[in-house]
Amino acid sequence: MGFITAVLQSSARQNNVSVDTLSWEFTVNTMDDKNLLFPPKDGVLIPGLYLEGAGWDKKASCLVEAKPLPLVCPMPSIHFRPVESLKRVSKSEYTVLHTSLCY
Repeated sequence: MGFITAVLQSSARQNNVSVDTLSWEFTVNTMDDKNLLFPPKDGVLIPGLYLEGAGWDKKASCLVEAKPLPLVCPMPSIHFRPVESLKRVSKSEYTVLHTSLCY
């Protein structure tokens, strides 16, 4: 939770906006992590996340039914990008208006 808040604060300072006006835009990376040479200009790229009870279709870039035997499915890296709430209008990306993480 602290890391995600720090990313929001950093972005707010960089763009000279209030933290309260920012929300998240999530883009699942379609490239292999080995081909990534530079970090993203804004936000963070988070590798190593797993899905439980679902699978990920790399070709179609979408969630699929879980396979019968594996308990977890590795996800490609996800780009967590802070955006101003008014500027967020993309339909092909996952968005969250209010973030609350449970541990």
